[in-house]
Amino acid sequence: GVVVALVYLRLLALHPEDIDGVATSTVLVATFFGVYLVFLVSKMFKAVNNRTAKLARVLYILTVAFVVTVSFGFGVTRDFFDFTAPAWRDAWPLLPLIVFAILLQWLIADRVAKTKR
Repeated sequence: GVVVALVYLRLLALHPEDIDGVATSTVLVATFFGVYLVFLVSKMFKAVNNRTAKLARVLYILTVAFVVTVSFGFGVTRDFFDFTAPAWRDAWPLLPLIVFAILLQWLIADRVAKTKR
C-alpha cells in the first residue's frame, strides 16, 4: 500500500495535468501487487493443489472476471481509466522502488513460510 501511494504521489508530481493517466498508472500498479499477493499467500502457507485450492483459484478467476467486466463494461468506468495512456513518462526512477517492494514482500513471505514449519 505504501509503494502504491508513493507511486501515485510521484506520478502526480510529474504529471499534474494528466490526472487520468496518473489514476490509470496507479490502478495498474495496485492491480499488479494484488495479483502478486495471491502468489505470496500460497508461498507463505505452502498451499497444496487440493480441492480447496482449486476452488480458491476458480473464485479468484471469477472475481477478476467480474472486476474486468465492471471496469470495461460500463462507459463511466471505461472513460475514467484510459488504459491506453498511462502516465509513465519520466517515471523510471519508480521502478527500483517497485522492485524493492516485490523483493521485500517475497523475503517476508519466505520467512513466514519457514516459521510455519
